[in-house]
Amino acid sequence: MKDGNANDRSYALARGLGWFSIGLGVSQLVAPGALSRLIGVEENAALMRFLGIREAAAGIGILAQDHPTPWLWSRVAGDAMDLALLGTALLSRDSEKKSLAAATASVAAVTALDVWASVQFSRNFRLREAKSFITINRPQTDVYEFFRDPNNLRRSMKTVPMEIEIVDARPNEFIEWRSADEWTIRSASMSFTPATGRDGTEVMAAVDGRIPRIVLHEALRRFKRLLETGEIPTTEGQPAGPSAASVAGRLIHLLERKEIA
Repeated sequence: MKDGNANDRSYALARGLGWFSIGLGVSQLVAPGALSRLIGVEENAALMRFLGIREAAAGIGILAQDHPTPWLWSRVAGDAMDLALLGTALLSRDSEKKSLAAATASVAAVTALDVWASVQFSRNFRLREAKSFITINRPQTDVYEFFRDPNNLRRSMKTVPMEIEIVDARPNEFIEWRSADEWTIRSASMSFTPATGRDGTEVMAAVDGRIPRIVLHEALRRFKRLLETGEIPTTEGQPAGPSAASVAGRLIHLLERKEIA
């Protein structure tokens, strides 16, 4: 349980940093001049927009991946670049020393958080077992047949490897898979039992790999929605709000229409 909670906290922190990156990136793209004046550096719209694209890309990468470790480390590299630019600006005679000092302190604090999150995320996501369960309002036979098809797994769980095989199964009761790609998922199993007191099926999933429990549970929610309604939720567990893909689409749309001045 301790390891599972650590994974969940790391995953939640990674998502928070992802949304922070997108928010900062959008600000740099939309108002590069105002942001430059705020932090006390010489206005350079092209450079500020470049930094904004980098920030937004890192945020989208973090939110779009179940295992965003490389994108988290890319934030650390970006922080180092930001600190170098701020340090250069501090040496300029015409710079706003007070604003720059505050901005540098803020970036340094964020850098410390990024480094800590990257290290913790990398450390926590070793091979281990994650478990979760959910009730699906469909007959046991339908649920079992759905999960026998690996393509259905991939529709709702991005981390499912392309090459997986069923190594054990009991019709309507149990399925076990094994993967040739052990980096993300080494093996997985699901058991199916009738739901107590109502129609439906209790699904218990167990994954041996680098899958945090919260990611596994979100995948089960997508499976449930797909089986019950034929649709997959697109907000990744959030009650409302844009997805990473929609944020990227809006940024591209703005740039194509040249609305970012």
